[in-house]
Amino acid sequence: MPRLSPSSSHYGAVMAVVEGDKMVGIQPYASDIDPSPIINSLPGMVHGNLRIPQPMVRAGWLADRHRSDGSRRGADAFVPVSWEMALDLVAGELERVRTEHGAESIYGGSYGWGSAGRLHNAPTLLRRMLGFTGGYTASVNNYSFGAALPLMPHIIGDFNRVLTDMTDWRTIASERDGKKPYQNLWIASRGPVSHGCIRLPSGHMSELRQIVPTDSPVLERVRTFRNLPGCYDVFDVRGDGSPAVMGVQYYVAYKCDTEHTPLRTYVANRRDPYYRWLYGTNAVLGPVGKVTLREAPVCRFVGRKAEEAQVLSNMPLYEAPFEPEAIQFFTVKRVPFDSDKGMELNRELRKVGAGHQLDRAKLLLD
Repeated sequence: MPRLSPSSSHYGAVMAVVEGDKMVGIQPYASDIDPSPIINSLPGMVHGNLRIPQPMVRAGWLADRHRSDGSRRGADAFVPVSWEMALDLVAGELERVRTEHGAESIYGGSYGWGSAGRLHNAPTLLRRMLGFTGGYTASVNNYSFGAALPLMPHIIGDFNRVLTDMTDWRTIASERDGKKPYQNLWIASRGPVSHGCIRLPSGHMSELRQIVPTDSPVLERVRTFRNLPGCYDVFDVRGDGSPAVMGVQYYVAYKCDTEHTPLRTYVANRRDPYYRWLYGTNAVLGPVGKVTLREAPVCRFVGRKAEEAQVLSNMPLYEAPFEPEAIQFFTVKRVPFDSDKGMELNRELRKVGAGHQLDRAKLLLD
């Protein structure tokens, strides 16, 4: 009779379907709202014919132990042994090496072979065992930039410069793929739908806030699908069977600092220069409604992950009118706006909407 057994893996928590002593199937954990399809490979991984079914010891070492000259390494056969014998061999060698050379001669495993959590994490278990039995030599840092941690302070003074003060990727000329037809698509101006990226002006943002959850724990459960920055939004917006690339008649592009504060404009309210800046030579310019993009990469979603699916040719650019919207400003008279009370009022004001229990004290109404 199959039974369900909870377990965990690199790909998330799972319920193993076990029959006897064999995993015969897998089910997602009940509370996993977006289980990875990779979990379906777990039964095959557990019982695959490439796995080593029991402890194996090199024949030359098994015969002569530490006195083996090692000349057969890489060519010697491996002999299957029982778990009991394998444990005795390991324990005996640890005791011999520690007695003859000291505990510092035992290296406590590599940085790798990580697993989900601590329970099945091989380095943690190995070092815990070695610590209980007399000590060992451990490693520090990692094999990703591990050597840089002790070296960089002697070269530039602070390793954090490697992580935080590098040249911004947007400014590196070689990061763009010269074969792709987009130039600056990850930098989009504002508007209802704007040149590859969806943006909402202030009035629409206020309306959107009325239909999304107002509490963070609920909002975190909303499933999001994020397009790739190099792909265009292509829709049959007219409903006549003729898809077009989405655009908007809003022609401002500006450079920001790292805090997203505008520093200067690239182009301001000039259509043709803006399109040349945004699309480069990929756009065949013309009057409104007559612009064509030579190539338009589009994405598809596999689950929630976007990937480039195809490149469309000679696509018209739909240029939606840009409609400015009024923004309502308010002044908080009873407390400074940038004080804790002022910030608390602003946060509560943003939550006002259907389903939210109003806190009158935070809004300074009581």
